[in-house]
Amino acid sequence: MNEKKEFGLMVTKILVSKDPKQNQQLFDLETFQDELIQQKIDIIYICLGSGLSETTINQIVEIAEKNYKIIGYIPDSSIENKQSLEINYLDSFPILYYKKLPLDHTFNQFTKRVFDIVFTVFVFVFLLSWLMPIIALLVLITQGRPIFFSQKRNGLNGEEFDCLKFRTMIPHKHNSVKPTERNDPRVTRLGRILRKTSLDELPQFINVLKGEMSIVGPRPHMVSENESYSEIIKRYSLRHYVKPGITGLAQTKGYRGAIDSDIDMEKRIRADIYYVRNWSFLLDIFIIYKTVKLMIFGDENAI
Repeated sequence: MNEKKEFGLMVTKILVSKDPKQNQQLFDLETFQDELIQQKIDIIYICLGSGLSETTINQIVEIAEKNYKIIGYIPDSSIENKQSLEINYLDSFPILYYKKLPLDHTFNQFTKRVFDIVFTVFVFVFLLSWLMPIIALLVLITQGRPIFFSQKRNGLNGEEFDCLKFRTMIPHKHNSVKPTERNDPRVTRLGRILRKTSLDELPQFINVLKGEMSIVGPRPHMVSENESYSEIIKRYSLRHYVKPGITGLAQTKGYRGAIDSDIDMEKRIRADIYYVRNWSFLLDIFIIYKTVKLMIFGDENAI
């Protein structure tokens, strides 16, 4: 703060409730009041995660107001998700609600759904009408039946649905619950090609027509992954506030493929949450453009 002169601020003291470190001082109410009067302090910032009791904070505010000092509050991470609260009234009774996310608005939902249907019909007429039969025949010749693979995934509001893909693995009892790993021996030779080009995802356009998925949105995860990662990653459930997508922001940023650590999944979730909070039609178009580019030139993160 002191190094950034453009702020016009100079930190004179840092007071803490316990365990003072270098350049810090243990907070004492009486000493604080005396120093406030004696020194030319204009603004007092109170960190709400500092461990100070509500009574002490109220005393600090009272002293500051008596001495005409400005009070600023620094929120801690526990109230980060309250940053979008808005006030509404029931008669004269004030209530704080979360502001609506972009896709909570009916017009935005309608716009996205119309685009999904129009885009999907266009893709079926000009691409899938001839490409899907070719891929299906290749799967049948090289791998046998079944041609398609259906797996339970969590969608809008966490509801389960059957997510469709071209089968890319040899039949195995753990295929529905075990995520794909790097150099996974279950993946067939044709399956690797389909995964690398994302062509295995084409049957999900059927999910889009059924209203279970969207063209763009957070990629749907396996039920087992949702159960485990929702306990580890904060605000994980926000990704289920919108329909899952065939492609998503996380995938275009390279956050796909094997999950080698919780950090890998956290990067995906951060991108998903950004999408949910900042959706726009232009963002969807940008993600589709990036996805097509990755399909043409290949994606090194695809497994």
